[in-house]
Amino acid sequence: MKRITAILLCLVLLMSTMSACGSTASSETASSTPAIQEEPPVAEVSESPVEVSAAEPASAEEAEPEEPPAPERITPPANPYALPLEEDTATFSFFWTYPPFLAEMIEDLTDGYARQELEARTNVHIEFNAVSAAVAGEQFQLMVAADSYTDIIQDVVNYYTAGMDRAVTDEIVMDLKDRLPVDMPVYNEMVTANEEIRKQLTSSDGYIGAIYRLYAEPSVPKSGNIVRQDWLDDLGLEIPRTVADYYDVLTAFKNEKGATEPFYLMNTGVAFNNGIIGAYGTMDGFYQEDGTVKYGALEPAFKDYLTEMHRWYSEGLISPDYLNNVSGYPDNGSITDGRVGIFAQENNYIQDVYSFTDDTSINLSAIPNAVLSEGQTNSFIAFGDWIGGVSWSISADCENPALLLNFIDYLFTDEGSLLANYGVEGLSWDYNAEGKPEIGEAITNNPDYNSATAQLKYTLLWAPFVEDYDRFNVGYTQAVIDAADIWRDNSTSDAILPTGLSISEEYISRYNAAYGDVDAYTAENVNRFITGDRPLEEFEAFVQELKGVGADTCLEIWQKMLDAYNTK
Repeated sequence: MKRITAILLCLVLLMSTMSACGSTASSETASSTPAIQEEPPVAEVSESPVEVSAAEPASAEEAEPEEPPAPERITPPANPYALPLEEDTATFSFFWTYPPFLAEMIEDLTDGYARQELEARTNVHIEFNAVSAAVAGEQFQLMVAADSYTDIIQDVVNYYTAGMDRAVTDEIVMDLKDRLPVDMPVYNEMVTANEEIRKQLTSSDGYIGAIYRLYAEPSVPKSGNIVRQDWLDDLGLEIPRTVADYYDVLTAFKNEKGATEPFYLMNTGVAFNNGIIGAYGTMDGFYQEDGTVKYGALEPAFKDYLTEMHRWYSEGLISPDYLNNVSGYPDNGSITDGRVGIFAQENNYIQDVYSFTDDTSINLSAIPNAVLSEGQTNSFIAFGDWIGGVSWSISADCENPALLLNFIDYLFTDEGSLLANYGVEGLSWDYNAEGKPEIGEAITNNPDYNSATAQLKYTLLWAPFVEDYDRFNVGYTQAVIDAADIWRDNSTSDAILPTGLSISEEYISRYNAAYGDVDAYTAENVNRFITGDRPLEEFEAFVQELKGVGADTCLEIWQKMLDAYNTK
């Protein structure tokens, strides 16, 4: 999926799952009980959510309970809450980040239709403190300096470099471990029914600092390599599968179609997914092999990847100016004007690109992740997870955490998740002939926004809820729908490290001191090898240099994180 910047990657690597936040306010206890209807009971949560409370610790004599089997699907239960949640409107502030390109429309997007409906149902008002991702780190540090925080903080670990455990002990966010059974019984029931989710939510010191979006089914690949299918058809070429196939196709695009940047490469020297480098049995970061953590740039296979990329660069298959490609995807114009033939992007881009051109001949389709030879598997594609995307943490400054947690819990119910996924019935969706929600043209054919942006206006994609993957399929072309299966073909997630790895306070300062140097040195030299500024004969020397700036230290700490996770 999206290849994040080095800074964000560092932060995410340090902490518990993709986003998080939490800390207990010293004056608060987790004793508040949500305003829940006595009837009907919630069949899939508990007999009576009102009676749910933090479990007593088991005595030494008690046998360990058997682990519940992991569900094949997470189904949001019926709403147990009496609405509205509060007689008078309650307001909670929200530190929310957005991509810089949305800046001009952000006020309109955050005042969306689903948000208005949610507030009408619950009497809870969310006051957005919308911050561009370009300055989010700086703005967060200002909150830290002032020791004053919004009630909700999105993706705390992206900004608090001391880690999740410190975010809790420094009383920036609340530890939700004892609160979830009491104030979020719906969410708690779902996450405790799945052992992997429980492990992913829990930090190295046992804290739960954030509420994560859940997937109704294990996640599918949502990004991967995309090709100008019309060019393949015009030239009579087959879908590329091996690295050699890719090379042949890109060469044809350059020679026969005049592409000046046949393959779009980021300025990191690696495409934003692992659809190419994964073919070599490694990747551009930390991964695991048989329980052992490895760092891609230290592996001999990484030299093989760099050798091929240098070949592509030297032969004009990669732009000579690729170091300026700071985004994970090419600009729309480079696709529609014929500069780029293969690139990595999210599946909905296959459809969205058509809104930027009147050229009906352009046809995009997903293509399999590269392997070295037919029959091999690319083990470096992230999918199959139960949590991801948005995470919310509750700040220690929150004066009414019980109500706020009830409000968030409502989003995980059947009606809350329906609103979050699809928006307001009759406005952005309706039931189809099969009785399933079907997204309408307000999202799929909006005159003002592409489909991805329109969803921010009509749904609650800025919030945590049970995400229904079906919504991605309704309203999109078959090419978009088929992309996940194509990217999953010949791919696994075997090498991807678990989402819930977190680093303890004992090691975080050592890691922070080392990783910045390791990441910067890797990025610099990867590009030098690709462009030919440094000869590939010096790769082994580079490996030793990389160890010298701290790669071995990072590996040691990552291994401790993985070992700790596996024993949670």
